[in-house]
Amino acid sequence: MAIDKLEARTLVSNAIRAGTLVRQPCGQCGAPYVHAHHDDYARPLDIRWLCPSCHMAHHAAIRQQNRRSYLVGLNLANDLSKHKPLEQ
Repeated sequence: MAIDKLEARTLVSNAIRAGTLVRQPCGQCGAPYVHAHHDDYARPLDIRWLCPSCHMAHHAAIRQQNRRSYLVGLNLANDLSKHKPLEQ
């Protein structure tokens, strides 16, 4: 049976309440307030503790990597790298 995102979150919450999983400081910056990040929902208690800022940065990096992989697959990555990003 595959474990989905909600089930993984529930298992983590239950383990924290039971005391079998203890929150740790952020693995990136050491901040005390953290989220449990799953790299693989099939391993629901194998998590990384990340503060909200590092968690958002991690997901942004994953999105960027996925976009780049997609563009490489379309053979557009080299064309895209020649252009400057739009200024805001």
